[in-house]
Amino acid sequence: MTLGELIREKRIESGITQQQLADKIYVTRQTISKWELGKSLPDQVSLHLLETILQFKWHYKTEEEKRRKQMMFRIKSVLTQFVGLVFFCILFLPLRMMWIMGKRKWQNPFVQYVGIPLVIAGYSIYMYSLNTKAFYIVLVCTILMYIMLRSYFPLNRSKDYSN
Repeated sequence: MTLGELIREKRIESGITQQQLADKIYVTRQTISKWELGKSLPDQVSLHLLETILQFKWHYKTEEEKRRKQMMFRIKSVLTQFVGLVFFCILFLPLRMMWIMGKRKWQNPFVQYVGIPLVIAGYSIYMYSLNTKAFYIVLVCTILMYIMLRSYFPLNRSKDYSN
């Protein structure tokens, strides 16, 4: 139960209106309405007066603890995503190096039609073992990357770039 719900419940149990409660706490009726709707929170003095008039005890730390836990969860998720991105980049570095080394032997049909598809298949199996939801995205990205690199390094070059 939120503080606003508790204020509303205790006010109704006491049989007083928002205006009567506002007069006792020295705030406006709109302020009471905002508190009850959860749009704002009372300050410490108003909260103490509310507790006295409506006869309840609010554990303010529980709301603060919830906010702190939510913030920690957000921080953990961002850090997890960052670490995942770093490991993802580290994983691609050896593949990129293999690609550069294999570029010299690109004319070899074995490399084109067996080697590269085997690397893609092995990589796909590895990604599938980590997370099946991300697997399909990574698989499509990998195939697109292969197609783009394949078109960048065509098979039949009319000019010799080895000079």
